[in-house]
Amino acid sequence: MNFCNKCGNKLEEGVRFCDKCGAPTSAINNETETFVCPNCKQPAKSFEIKCPICGYEFRTAKSASSISDFQKNRAELEVKNTASNYTYKYIDTNSKSEDSLNRQKRDLISTYPIPNTKEDILEFMILASANFDENYYLSHLNEEDVSDAWLAKIKQCYQKARISFHGDPSFSKIQDIYDDVMAKISAPNKKTAIINQNAPKKSIDANKTKEKNDETTPQTKRKKAIIPIFISIIAVALIIFLFLNNNDKISDEPQLTVIGISHEDLIAMNAEQALELLDAQGFYNFSKTMISVKENPEAKDGDIAEITISGRNDFTAADAFEKNVKIAIKYYVSPIAIGVESTHFEKQQYSDAVAYFESLGFTNVTTSPLKDLVTGWISKENTVESITINGQSNFSSSDEFMPDAKIKIYYHSFKNK
Repeated sequence: MNFCNKCGNKLEEGVRFCDKCGAPTSAINNETETFVCPNCKQPAKSFEIKCPICGYEFRTAKSASSISDFQKNRAELEVKNTASNYTYKYIDTNSKSEDSLNRQKRDLISTYPIPNTKEDILEFMILASANFDENYYLSHLNEEDVSDAWLAKIKQCYQKARISFHGDPSFSKIQDIYDDVMAKISAPNKKTAIINQNAPKKSIDANKTKEKNDETTPQTKRKKAIIPIFISIIAVALIIFLFLNNNDKISDEPQLTVIGISHEDLIAMNAEQALELLDAQGFYNFSKTMISVKENPEAKDGDIAEITISGRNDFTAADAFEKNVKIAIKYYVSPIAIGVESTHFEKQQYSDAVAYFESLGFTNVTTSPLKDLVTGWISKENTVESITINGQSNFSSSDEFMPDAKIKIYYHSFKNK
């Protein structure tokens, strides 16, 4: 009896392709790099994720084992964790090895790339949500721990699934898991309860009435003089403790986040989708540049012309960057025809001009009062004096500008208003 070299499935004698994963058997030359789709039985190239004919997803043994490898590595860390008696409730602040274990688990989760197939994404989404401890996350909001890494992976899985197979019925399961996790961490009463648990309780002076009667005695006066000094000493000690404790938590190494998607996959997306995906992973330093579609006849609105991270356009899904890294994206948009002459809005209300340009799709419309009126007899208050577009005051109705063009509207106003 023969077995498939990829998935281990039992094979009948003389078969050329595995009837489970479609991989070629030893009965043919493996150098042809083709196999048969298990669904439609049509030839397909090796390492394809989907069948080009019917769209069936190939979940090979290598793909299916990636999560198993991840679980194995995670289990090894848990064994070390148990051996050192490390728990979330009781942490030995003097043990650097425990911090190292915690950091290793966080790094293992953060560097695991999001799978490609629907089954693997759903499986990892279930795994991440089951291990995410919302109570620990909410009670340690100012600390970066394993729960933060699990939450980041849940968000990345959701974003990739929404972009890859939003209309598929299996997406509803991922949506339910994501909504459940978000509801747990956004419950205001739960967060308030945790904060209240950490709030110090005020002590009650059992002898308050007696001390009030004796407050004029020398002993009472000495006690009152000592109390402010004692409180000051405690406050200074607390400040020093917090300062030293925060310094111990500061790592010399920068905190890096795995990008999770390659340059080729990002540039194939719509600009809005790419920015939304990167934003969900915690990146925020975006530089956006619009390019007219007229410069590329094959381009459509929103197509990405180029995207770089820290000046690089050769990054892979496994590369990691700081969250404040500069991400520059250039994308195509259609220019907008003005539709009116430059003098069209003269002596009209400036608010009408603002509404007109914004309705066309312009995003950078500003106004400037001239403060030139004394009586308001000749020129009326709030009426347009002139309009400039990118510094140009003379334009025709056929002129076209990019949506982010600088439009400035000058209008008459009184000096004291």
